Amino acid sequence: MTKTFIIEKGQTPAQEQLQEVQDAQKHPIEFDEDCPELSPAMYKL
Repeated sequence: MTKTFIIEKGQTPAQEQLQEVQDAQKHPIEFDEDCPELSPAMYKL
């Protein structure tokens, strides 16, 4: 699941938002048919 946070200039993220980002960093990226891993050649585009 993807979550998007929009932080306006001068706004401070809520502690809950920071905690969600920190928790997300602990999980590996899961690639599937909708989101395949990019090859080195695809990174250059």
